[in-house]
Amino acid sequence: MSTVFIAIPVLLLLTVVQSTILAQVTILGATPQLLPLFVLAWAMVRGSAEGLIWAFVAGLFIDLFSVSPLGISSLALMTAVLLVTTLQQNIALNRFFIPMILGGIGMFTFSLVSVLLLRLSGYPIVWSSVATVPVTVVLHAFMILPIYWIIDSLNNRFMARRRIPTT
Repeated sequence: MSTVFIAIPVLLLLTVVQSTILAQVTILGATPQLLPLFVLAWAMVRGSAEGLIWAFVAGLFIDLFSVSPLGISSLALMTAVLLVTTLQQNIALNRFFIPMILGGIGMFTFSLVSVLLLRLSGYPIVWSSVATVPVTVVLHAFMILPIYWIIDSLNNRFMARRRIPTT
């Protein structure tokens, strides 16, 4: 069974939480981004095939609740998922450091590709928000741990027999 039927309601709920509650929260000038973190953690646990589906859906939801052109966040998040899952295949499994490192790399990739695509689309770039990228990367490297652990535990408990291999 594909997890796309799980993805839509979960990501919609996370989008509402992100847009209403977390949009008001700043930590050292950076706003926590729940959807990219959740998608990156899901991809690390379930593989690139499912991660790409979740990234596409989450990106559409992000763009629907922002002023970005539709599809920018999907492309950026799918790029981050591909990079993270490719890197993950080449390193030893670890439930602490690897999710942190890959989460930071994924958030950096998501941020960088988003800015590049927005600029290519003709949107002006707010350079003060670009300046928060290092803080965003470090913040999200730590924030991904509990999300990763929860998804990994749920996967081991309920979905491990149906794991889709990464490609």
